[in-house]
Order: sequence, then C-alpha cells, then structure tokens
Amino acid sequence: MQNGLRSRGRNIRWAVLALVGLAGVVWAIAVPRPVLYVVGVLLCLPLVVAVIPRRVVGVLAAVIVLVAAIAVPKIALVAQTRGDVRWSAALKDQVSMSTPINVWTIGERIYLLSAEQPLRAFDKTSGRLLADYPDARYKATAVAADGSVVGWSHDDEVTYYAADGGKLWTKPFRGRGAIGSLNMYTPVVAAADGVVVLADCTVQLPAKPCRWTGLDRSGRTVWEQQDDRAAVYTPARTFMFNRTIAPLPSVLLGLDKTGEFGAYVVRAAADGRELGRRPAQPLTSLGLQGDLVVIAERVGDDCRLVGLRAGKQVLATQGMPCVEGPDGKLPGFLRLTPDRAYLEDSGNARTVSLKDGSWRSVTGLTFSTGDEPAVAGSDVIIYRNGSKLSAVDAASGKPLWSKTAPGKVVEVYVDNGGLLVFSRPRLHNPLFSGEDGAIQASSWVAATGERTGTRLIRDGDATRGAATGPGEALLVNYRAATTQLLGTR
Repeated sequence: MQNGLRSRGRNIRWAVLALVGLAGVVWAIAVPRPVLYVVGVLLCLPLVVAVIPRRVVGVLAAVIVLVAAIAVPKIALVAQTRGDVRWSAALKDQVSMSTPINVWTIGERIYLLSAEQPLRAFDKTSGRLLADYPDARYKATAVAADGSVVGWSHDDEVTYYAADGGKLWTKPFRGRGAIGSLNMYTPVVAAADGVVVLADCTVQLPAKPCRWTGLDRSGRTVWEQQDDRAAVYTPARTFMFNRTIAPLPSVLLGLDKTGEFGAYVVRAAADGRELGRRPAQPLTSLGLQGDLVVIAERVGDDCRLVGLRAGKQVLATQGMPCVEGPDGKLPGFLRLTPDRAYLEDSGNARTVSLKDGSWRSVTGLTFSTGDEPAVAGSDVIIYRNGSKLSAVDAASGKPLWSKTAPGKVVEVYVDNGGLLVFSRPRLHNPLFSGEDGAIQASSWVAATGERTGTRLIRDGDATRGAATGPGEALLVNYRAATTQLLGTR
C-alpha cells in the first residue's frame, strides 16, 4: 500500500511538472522561444515514462515524443526556408551589401548586375546561366531591347556584346557623354537594329555642339549627326537606385537652340535620321521609352503631357493642372512605366495613360525605393498599411483587391506586372527565434492579388530583390552568393 501511495505521489509530481512543461510549450509556440520549448518538452517526458507500466517501453515512448517534438517544427521550418523557389543559381562571388542591384527583364531573360560582379543573363524559366559580360560593370552598363549589351570603363573604352555574350567590338571613346542610361553622364544613349549610339556632349558653359555617332555590330560608324545640345531627359525607368531598369530607347533627343527656347530634335537611333521637332518650353520634364518621346511641359497656368512617336504627336492630355510642390506649380518629376506616365512632386501626382492621354490626380504617391506607403506599378498602384496590402486601378482609382501579407510589411516593389513584398515574419514555430534580420519574402500578381510564393529568409538583411513578372520575383542573397526566382506560376 505504501508503494502504491509513493507511486501515486510521484505521478502527481510528474503531472505537475508536465503541466508546467506543457504551459511552456504552448507559450514557446505562441511567442517562439526555442530554449523554453525544449525545456517544456523535457519536463513532460517523465510523465510519459511514469504512465506506461513497462519502464523500457515508457523510456522508448519518451524518446519518440522528444524526437517528434523537435523534428516536426524543424521540418516545417526547413520547408518555410526553402519556400516556393522555382530555381536557384550560384554567383561567382559574394555581392556587396553596400550597393543595390540592377535587374533588366527582357523577354525570357533576366539580367542581373551588382557592384562587384559583371552583368549576367539567366534563363527566366530554368535559371540557367546564358551569358556573362565581363566589361559590363555597375553604373557603366546598358542593355538594348534585343538583349545586346554595352559596357564602358573609366579607361575610356566602350564594349559591345551580342545577347549571347559574344564580344562584338571594343573601341576607345573619350567623349563627355550625355544624360543616359543611368541618369548620369554616359557615352551610350540609345540602340536599335544592332546600332549603338554614342554621345559626346556637355551642358556646361561654354557649351559645345552635341555629337552623335552610330556604330553597327562590326564597330563601323554608320552615321554621325550633331545638335546644339543634348536634351536633359530621364530615359524610361533607368535610375541608378531603381532595382528594375528598362532597356535603352530606340530614339534620342537633341536640342536646337534656335528661337526663344529652342526646339527638341527627335532622331532615330538606327540611322540618325531626324524624325521631327517640337518647340521647347522653359519648364519641362522629358522621358524616352522605346520609340516613344514623352514631354511634360507647363503651358500658361496648366501643364500638358504629350507623346511623340516617329516624331509625330500620338497623345496629349487636356485640362491637366500642374503638380503643386514646394517650388510652385510645375510639370513634376516624370517617371515612365510600360503603360503609364507619372508626374510627381512631394506626394502629389498625376498619372497619365500612354495610350490615349487620359489622366487623373493621385495623392500620397511616391515611387519604389521599397518603404513608401504607396507604390506605383504600371496600371496598378499598391498601398500598404501594416500587414494590409490593397491595390487600385491606376487609371480609374477603382479598388482591385485587398489582402493581408504574412507578417508586418516593411518593403514593397512593384514592376513588370509583379509585386514583391518583404515583411517581418510572424511564425508560430517554436524553433524560430524571431531573429531581427529575418525576412519573409512573398511574390504576388499585382493586378489580382494572387500570392504565388513565400520564402522565409533567416538572413533577410543580406537579401535584395526585384519583381520580374506577374507572380515572379528575383532574390539575391549577398552572403550566400546565390540568386533565386520566387513564385510557382
């Protein structure tokens, strides 16, 4: 009888310990605490042994419980870390965390450029390395719409590559360049039909004529022209700190200083031919995208955006007020996306269709450096508030969808019809300690809100990314020297 009482007493003590352990396990799952979880599981094991009559079987059961308690959340964590990755490719060296990445998406190719590594092209479907371009380096690279690549160096050399990575020619070039592919002075300003256009210009006084030179795939000069100056423009979305960059335009823009304000001269990159002219205004924002020239100008008290193709006007806004900013009423800072133009100043914006010139006003809008409350894509504007994401049609303002992202959203990138979201994870996995640097990356279709993939990144502070298509996003890990395509579509 005394043995029975002792056994019952022990069982009560084990039960109390097990209750304490169970409470620890529940708390460790709700607020991930790996050490507390392991301790809680261990406190539960003596009760498992005690309630099974045969001690050997009880010990074996306790071991099984311990292994399962560790293995199940561990497997789940590994699965979340692997995520919905379509492919992964190794980079030759680690990428510097101090500089951003640049990404071009052209057809079925993804071009990736970083500070320490030359430009590389990957197959969008398989991740296979298609080509690399040794002389195409950070801040000194442009990609044409046909996939060919131009790189230049501080040694005053320009190198032209075919899309497959074959070097076509290298030539010395000591010109001043013009505002070109990365919103800075660059020698390469346009490309079309295998012809690359180099610019030797300056806007500093005393100004000299701007000389354009067209070189074909053999390096032969096929045309030369000059204008009084180069127009200072923003070529498409080609900004140094934009992660996604557009290909080189197929037209170039000069300035004839004849008259009160002069005239813009539109030339074809393929042959230098003058396509048309338009009188210049003193307050103007300019942009080039493909064969389209976009001019936003102030006319009287209002502003106007016009589009020229082949030198002829193909669209124009009507009755559009200027953007109100700290410097007064101006056309605004121009950004181009494939289907729309955005004019913005201090959060006030106009969005204009590049198809018919229709426009509407948008407030609170900024452009994608990742952490803004509203980010413009092409035909979609994404808003975020905590974990909530919502999208509206850029043309009409009509709500498209509203979803909750996994975790607290910290960065949003919208481009190429895709949406990439970085958020701080909220995982109820006891073996996830909630590292400060951890990030949950998710890829979405911008127009529909369909989420196509998620991935837990333990060293998220070393990861950058860009949306490369609807439901697709390219991730680059600086420490692991890998790039991955996220999204299962």
